[in-house]
Amino acid sequence: MKKRNRDILPIPANTTIDPKHLDKLSNEQFVAAFSELQQLVIACYNDIEVDPFAWGYPDFYATGGYNRVNDMLFALVFCSECNDSVLTVNSAKFFAYTGVKRHKKLELMVSGFEKMGFSFDSFDKKSSEFSVSYPNNPKIIAVLYAYVGEIGENEKQDWRYGTAKNSYSYRFIEDASVQSHERVFLAKMDYASEALREIQIWLHAEAAKYGFVIDPDEWEEKGCMLYKKGSKRWLLVGQRDDGDVFAKAIFRDVHTNETMATLYHRFPDTFKSNCGIACGTNVKPTCTMRIEFDVDGKTHRCCAYNSFIFENPTLGDVKLIIELFKLENRIK
Repeated sequence: MKKRNRDILPIPANTTIDPKHLDKLSNEQFVAAFSELQQLVIACYNDIEVDPFAWGYPDFYATGGYNRVNDMLFALVFCSECNDSVLTVNSAKFFAYTGVKRHKKLELMVSGFEKMGFSFDSFDKKSSEFSVSYPNNPKIIAVLYAYVGEIGENEKQDWRYGTAKNSYSYRFIEDASVQSHERVFLAKMDYASEALREIQIWLHAEAAKYGFVIDPDEWEEKGCMLYKKGSKRWLLVGQRDDGDVFAKAIFRDVHTNETMATLYHRFPDTFKSNCGIACGTNVKPTCTMRIEFDVDGKTHRCCAYNSFIFENPTLGDVKLIIELFKLENRIK
């Protein structure tokens, strides 16, 4: 719960909302209501942290993707129509929804939400429909419906929304005309360290020079921002949970390039022999995944499955790596 609280980044007061989401609200009203929605979800998490069993949380460890609050709030939107800031939810659709079926004791979630100010009317599997409102500020229902409808446009059956989408990032309802980059790029960079943000802003511009762009339907790979040009993929650079930045590449054909010598000595652990580690046995010399090269007169044998991982590269390092990456992959 503490982590989920930290992940909710407050919407700036000067945010320009995409006009399609405003409906009867002014921009200022929407921003204020969205800020209150964020605080409402934080209040839920705080209450759950104090007494998780009162909200029906299980007494066993669950995966990082376990989120009863969002699974239920998102499903309420996915299975409803919104009129005058009231959700009319199709009961059969809601209780059959994947994100709902994985949870037990839903009545305790309803009690928890009601404690936080929501109102549920006729919440029952036997009813054809039930309604959900927020009497203290009906605008909260309107902005929740707009936000969840936007992030779920192509992912209604997918629980893996990612940190930004699960944390009510304003980037997804911000007006695209005022955004400097793709919204998913900005949303991800809002959670990046300064080091990764600096690298990714440069990498984004460099990728564009060669026709590589972020695919809105496949924008991430192995936790890294993914740039594509047809079937080709750009260099992967990402950040681990502990904040460490890494770059990931496979080099087979450029080991005789003079620049490689700089990387060998800058990242000696990256090029340590690891052939056979991935498969747990000695690999025959004819293995197609073996990459063999010499460093200071010593032969190294690495496995392409493990790739070459560069730990905490600087922007200068990434610029060297990308030049070799372009040569390796014949990118012109």
